[in-house]
Order: sequence, then structure tokens, then C-alpha cells
Amino acid sequence: MKRLLFLSVALILLSFTSSMGSSSDLFRYDVVALNNQMTQLDQLEVYVSGNTGITLDQLMQKQSADPNFSGLGGVSGLNLVNEKTLGIPGFCWGCGLGVLGVLIVFVTNKEDKQQVRASIFGCIISSLVAGGGLFLGRNYY
Repeated sequence: MKRLLFLSVALILLSFTSSMGSSSDLFRYDVVALNNQMTQLDQLEVYVSGNTGITLDQLMQKQSADPNFSGLGGVSGLNLVNEKTLGIPGFCWGCGLGVLGVLIVFVTNKEDKQQVRASIFGCIISSLVAGGGLFLGRNYY
């Protein structure tokens, strides 16, 4: 019991010390660049809403054919087509649903081996945590 109490106090203290940030650079951004990107997104939204039924391939073809078309602009660098299953990373699928999550990721993302591998790691870590919880939950009196 004393060992479990010591371990939990140590983990709490460790989480407090590791959660303190030393750099505020992560929260700074370039306002001009952000406004430029948002303006390009607004222009793209107006074009897409005016041309119903247009696809991403058609937009890319129009941009390559017409140099004056600012359609995708700086947006082409963004991940427009999300490869993740329902936008959820493979690790979360494996960790949350276990073997079923790995199967879902494998069926939906056969080409993306990185996501399948991440779901397998999530499943393994989830199993280890659950097994450790069962081990620590035993009563050794």
C-alpha cells in the first residue's frame, strides 16, 4: 500500500514539473500571414460556392491551367484530403477500441502503413495499461 501511495505521489509531482512550459514561442503567430491565408480561403469559398459540384481535382487542374486563378493559392500546402479514418489518428483507434480499432484502420487505410502501425502500437499500449491496472488492483493480504 505504501509503495502504491509513493508511486502515485511521484507521478503527480512528475506531471506538475513536466507540464510547466518554458517557451512561449509556441503561442506566437504572424498576424499578416494568417490574414493572408484566411483571405485566400475566403476567395476559394466564394469560388466553390459559385461553382456547385466542383471537385478538388478540377480545382487543381484549373489552377495549373490558369496562372491568374488564385483558387488554391497558399492552401495547397494544407492537408486538404485527410488520410486518417474519420479524422482520428490510428493510435487513438487502436488505444480506444483495441483489436477492433486496428481492424477498422487496416480496412479503411490499407495504403497508409504508418496509420496501421500506429493503431497496433495504440492497441499494445492500451493492453499493457489495462494489464498493469489489473496487476495493481490485486489484493495481496
